[in-house]
Amino acid sequence: MCLYSAASMLERSLSAAAQSVRFRSWFKRASSRTRQGRSCEVHVSSAVPKHRIVAGDIPRARPPRLMTVTNRSPRKHLPLRLPGQSLEEKRSELLNDKLEPWLLCAALFIVLAALEWWRYVTHALPSPVVTSLAALVVTVLAGWRVYRLRPRLKALRLGIQGEKAVGQYLEELRAAGYAVFHDVIADGFNIDHVLIGPAGIFAVETKTWSKPTSDAEIHFDGDRLMAGSFAPDRDPVAQAQGTARWLAAELRQSTGKELDVWPVVLFPGWYVRQSDTSLNKCWVLEPKAFPKFLSHRAESLRRDDVKLAAYHLSRFVRVSERERVRA
Repeated sequence: MCLYSAASMLERSLSAAAQSVRFRSWFKRASSRTRQGRSCEVHVSSAVPKHRIVAGDIPRARPPRLMTVTNRSPRKHLPLRLPGQSLEEKRSELLNDKLEPWLLCAALFIVLAALEWWRYVTHALPSPVVTSLAALVVTVLAGWRVYRLRPRLKALRLGIQGEKAVGQYLEELRAAGYAVFHDVIADGFNIDHVLIGPAGIFAVETKTWSKPTSDAEIHFDGDRLMAGSFAPDRDPVAQAQGTARWLAAELRQSTGKELDVWPVVLFPGWYVRQSDTSLNKCWVLEPKAFPKFLSHRAESLRRDDVKLAAYHLSRFVRVSERERVRA
């Protein structure tokens, strides 16, 4: 009890001393102002009138007002997607989830084996046989994973390069009044590029395939697409037609208008031959020939319809991207 009383008295003494020091400092400044011919009046608050400080008054400092700061992003909407973004995400997923863990395990066991060998050479008691065998097994497994994933990673890298090149080429069509969208994510698939302009709406698929040393030609007769003497496992024409039907249904639901969507398949770097009858089903072209086909096509969309379709598609892309980010 005595200790508690002594502590309380000490606390009150320190508080009084601090107030006395603050008062003396303030009184000294007030006295100097008075000697210079200025009055020693202070405003206690905006609602209290002026009063003159007399001996024994101790000015009370007003507590600082805290300002709450809320941080938020200055962007109202997420940016639109870039060409080849889906392929880049798949490639990163392969590297991060299926390849890097094995490489890290192999490196770890190699380091452990090296340490054990060093201890073995320096006549330490532990034997490096067990860690060396473990490092060998993990290294072999990691090499096998690299061997299995290397073709797929190479194909994804080739597809990313092709979609970026075609995307940059299509960006030039904005000057002709076209709205250009890249990597539109749909239900379980994506559309590489979408063009909306005076000539219509186009769902564009980009296929960047490795070229053989001979017979590097794409031929489409309206029923079957051939790459040289080989037929692809997945028909890109059927894929483009499916994405065009989905996009037409999506725009019909959002805009309330019946807007036709034309399928297009572009093969960068290939020589493409297409029969005249096949043009009524799908355009199979080299990217450099695409603007020429657009210029020869009759105008089918008014400017208001172009803006309407572009607005609804951009809103769909941003909403889908926001949901993907939240998930």
